[in-house]
Amino acid sequence: MALASRPEILSSRSRMSAQEASVELASSGLFPSVYLTGDYTLADPNQRVFPQTDQFVGTWSVGIMASIDIGRYPQALAQAEQARDRLAQERENSHRIADAVTTEVIRAYLALTESTQRLASLGSELQQAEENERVASERFRQGVILSSESLDAQALLVRARLRQSQAFYDVLIDRAALEKAMAR
Repeated sequence: MALASRPEILSSRSRMSAQEASVELASSGLFPSVYLTGDYTLADPNQRVFPQTDQFVGTWSVGIMASIDIGRYPQALAQAEQARDRLAQERENSHRIADAVTTEVIRAYLALTESTQRLASLGSELQQAEENERVASERFRQGVILSSESLDAQALLVRARLRQSQAFYDVLIDRAALEKAMAR
């Protein structure tokens, strides 16, 4: 999907089409030039009419003319070769851009997968921290542990919640990066 809709890819395709047209244009210099000519003559006396009379007579003529400039062939061959070289460079550039887009999509997908798995594992860590804080609070009420141990359990719970929130936002950011990479 990204290879079909990313602006870099579309731009590269347009440049490649332009280069293909450039190759055709440069190669056209190797062919003869053909012209269609025509004229109309109204003259007194008209040189085209036999026998000539003393009156205005209209005549017309149509012709085809072809010309070949042999001295231009080396230049036309060089221009065609340059155009083919530029087309080959543009094709290589197009492949490089497609590879870069593919790599970007794969990286974004892997980052999203990793952040989603991290969020899932932090869910179980949060449950453990909540249970630890509940047990520590109960033990503190019973006077079995010190207040510092209860505060440590609360701090651990707050850190677990912060890590889970950060992981949640990482998932959102990675999802947005994937959608951007896929040009959605």
